Amino acid sequence: MIYNKNEISHLTALIKGDESARTWLQENNFPELILAHYSLDGNDEALRELTKKKHVELTAFVHAVQDDKRAFNWLAENKNFTWAATVRVTYNDRNAEAWLLKNNLSHYVELGKAIRKNEENEAADDVFGLLRKFIAYLKKPYKR
Repeated sequence: MIYNKNEISHLTALIKGDESARTWLQENNFPELILAHYSLDGNDEALRELTKKKHVELTAFVHAVQDDKRAFNWLAENKNFTWAATVRVTYNDRNAEAWLLKNNLSHYVELGKAIRKNEENEAADDVFGLLRKFIAYLKKPYKR
């Protein structure tokens, strides 16, 4: 399924924590995007439901974001270039970002960046992330 700017923008807002975006997606019949959001957050039940409802592209997208190379290849082989490029944006690929912008798909760039930021925030909470923060503090303890 192809989503327009409005739907992707609401998914991006949901990923950023805007609960009104979830309400909008639900009221406008895009529950699969809500499932994708929860799947990206690591909810296995949401991913199973997304798979069960046969949202193949979204399922592959979630798996690819989670570093499943086969899922990424499947997206590319099946000409789901927008989703594949969005995955690459989550890995900070400037060429993928440029391709999306060139094709007037900036809303997918924003989606990829929101996913990347969430992943970075989660990584900052793990043991190594906390260690990195501590080392950075020791180097510049009075940073404002």
